[in-house]
Amino acid sequence: MWLLRLGLRLERITPGRPQENGRHERFHRTLADAVASPARANARAQQRAFDVFRREYNEERPHEALGQIPPAELYAASSRRYPCGLIPPAGSSFGHIERVDQHGAIRWHRKRIFISTALCGAYVQLEPDAGTRWAVLFGSILLGHIDGAKPEAGLLATPRRRKSHVLQLQRA
Repeated sequence: MWLLRLGLRLERITPGRPQENGRHERFHRTLADAVASPARANARAQQRAFDVFRREYNEERPHEALGQIPPAELYAASSRRYPCGLIPPAGSSFGHIERVDQHGAIRWHRKRIFISTALCGAYVQLEPDAGTRWAVLFGSILLGHIDGAKPEAGLLATPRRRKSHVLQLQRA
């Protein structure tokens, strides 16, 4: 949430298509194999295992994508600074701004609607959409919809657009 309020944009892969993010998935497998199988006895021991892994992964282990050089040898700190302020929620004259409570929900039409525990304490925007539907947004991210006629249905998932696949025919 903090990164989103700094103005960073999320890029998502198609659900059920981990191959679209193969390097990230491979890293998670390497991490899990090194420090989570089996899990350590307590949180402190688990953190030590993560620290050892981070040092080995970044400073000792050569990476094929980097020409067999450890990442630490190529790393340079960014000269850019984080922005001082966070982007505030921006409501429109037609919408509403609601605060997400400590349990991840908002109150809408006297109903408690779960949004996300990741947004506890943050504000979401509700903008009129089609008919009685309201779009629920966190900044520019569409979280889902609420049906104003049936708010008890909760936050409705927003269907993703399917990528159209073009079939190209070759001439003989």
